Amino acid sequence: MDESDKLAEKIGIVVQGGQVTIHTVNLSQAETAPKAAKPAELPDCPYRGLFAFHEEHVEFFFGRDVFTESLVQAVETKPLVAVVGASGSGKSSLVFAGLLPNLLEQGGWCIFKLRPGFPDSRPFHNLTSALLPLSTVPDLDPLILLNQRAKALQEGTVSLRDVVAEILRQAPKGTERVLLVVDQFEELYTLCSQEDRERFVDLLLAGVKDAPCKVVLTLRADFCGQAYAYRPLVDALQDADLKLGSMNQAELQAAIEKPAEKMGVQLEAGLTERILEDVGKEPGNLPLLEFALTRLWDKQQNRELTHAAYSDIGGVKQALADHAEAIYSKLTKPEQKQAQQIFVQLVQLGEGTADTRRLVTRAEISDDCWQLITRKGGLADCRLVVTGRNDQTKEETVEVVHEALIREWRTLRQWIDTDRKKLLQKNEIEAQAKRWSETKSKDYLLQGKRLKEAQVFQKEQTSYLSLSPLSREFIQKSLQKHRNSRLQLIGFGLVVPLGLATFLGFQIQRQIVIRGAWETVEKAKGQRDSPVRIAALQELVKL
Repeated sequence: MDESDKLAEKIGIVVQGGQVTIHTVNLSQAETAPKAAKPAELPDCPYRGLFAFHEEHVEFFFGRDVFTESLVQAVETKPLVAVVGASGSGKSSLVFAGLLPNLLEQGGWCIFKLRPGFPDSRPFHNLTSALLPLSTVPDLDPLILLNQRAKALQEGTVSLRDVVAEILRQAPKGTERVLLVVDQFEELYTLCSQEDRERFVDLLLAGVKDAPCKVVLTLRADFCGQAYAYRPLVDALQDADLKLGSMNQAELQAAIEKPAEKMGVQLEAGLTERILEDVGKEPGNLPLLEFALTRLWDKQQNRELTHAAYSDIGGVKQALADHAEAIYSKLTKPEQKQAQQIFVQLVQLGEGTADTRRLVTRAEISDDCWQLITRKGGLADCRLVVTGRNDQTKEETVEVVHEALIREWRTLRQWIDTDRKKLLQKNEIEAQAKRWSETKSKDYLLQGKRLKEAQVFQKEQTSYLSLSPLSREFIQKSLQKHRNSRLQLIGFGLVVPLGLATFLGFQIQRQIVIRGAWETVEKAKGQRDSPVRIAALQELVKL
């Protein structure tokens, strides 16, 4: 190759077989830039942190083989199965990464998943969204279609059996059974109305009785009392609730070591035993374990998880709380107040049960707080909250990443415990405002004592307990309705006395005329043909 050929190649011109090809080349980089050493990249993390395992994570799901087998057998033989366990015991992961992959491998199943309180607190709408994806109907708004279908299910004009039959009719050949997974069934008791609650349960029970449909529920153990207070559900779950206990040592060891082994990463000698000792036997510690392993993964050295890194993150017990506190401490003072307002709003306070997370819409969050949630490096980026979107209403949503954060983060617990009574009142107003916003019906507006209490709360609470823009609008609309009602009453009150006065005035005048006529008649008593007497008698006849 002569010098001209070398220069042509250097500037990106290649001549071959009479064909000329031109490539773009940065001459300065081509001449002077040394080849940069590719940084060593961490292998993908196999742990799930505070999120549940799903079907796509099955290769990293370990430690629940026994319960998975029991659940598969239960679903094969029973129409309704409830997976019951403490918060953080791994109920959702067992169903999604244990049961479902097994059923999908069998074939013949059509599987649907929903949460009764997500993306809003209307379980029939959420069920409709899961079972009947909104198809395109000319000249019909998708929201109208959703409402029509949900109403049909709610009122019983369409049964679950009808829906299942239509699903199987359209399903691929060989599909014979439908499985409906109702995850976080306790949301039915924390977020939904009692009327919707019982109707929804009745719909499910009728569906598994009359159709080739199976239902699997996941239910927090501390809500069994509320769930089992409804006799039809208790009867249906006789010998059909799988109680999910804590993992034993061997199962926990598999959950710690095997995902790392699959990614070619080892744990330093003795680290597994140290982690196991910290985890203990509490079933609710699984999210804390997974979160600690996720943090530990990011600090690995030469594909090894070390004791030093484990100490640095605070271990299983402190990793999550320390992470949350570290994020909070880096915020400015105004941002810390916003964070406080956000987190207390994302907690559904329990009455006789543990506090749970609460899904909140964008309309319930102020602009400044939403900015703190969604900005780069904000609360969502730091995995303290999870944002989402309601596909039907197009509303953005946010919720606490896991209820373990509510239990373990001391700062959040202090906020909740200090103002628990006020928070209960605030959450009640916010919940009423949300129900009103879904329909804009005047029937949901406040009145009487509740309206007065909401006004007082709005006036007094100007700190982190201040009401959302939606709730303030809700109170304003309630006041407008109250004022309009008073004006109507006042108008009615004025009309009645005025009418009464007119009527009485007429009667008095009539009596005066009658009395005068009779006096005329009396005076002309001896004058039968007197014109005055005759006129007076005629007047009396008219009256």
